[in-house]
Amino acid sequence: TDPAVRILQAETRQRVHALLAELPEKQRDVVRLFHLEGQSYAAISDALGMPIGSVGVTLRRAEAKLREQIEPPQG
Repeated sequence: TDPAVRILQAETRQRVHALLAELPEKQRDVVRLFHLEGQSYAAISDALGMPIGSVGVTLRRAEAKLREQIEPPQG
């Protein structure tokens, strides 16, 4: 792979980890399990001991926070 591409990929990984670190622990865990590990809502519910209905809500809140960090609101 092109060295420039590797550098960009490494920088992107570092930025993603930095953004995730700013989330509350439960939100960070849900994002990691769903987006990075490909777990289902049911598997996340079991792994984290939270109601399955809370998984989607927690994920949406975390994604909204990440979006705000990446693209601050225009005002």
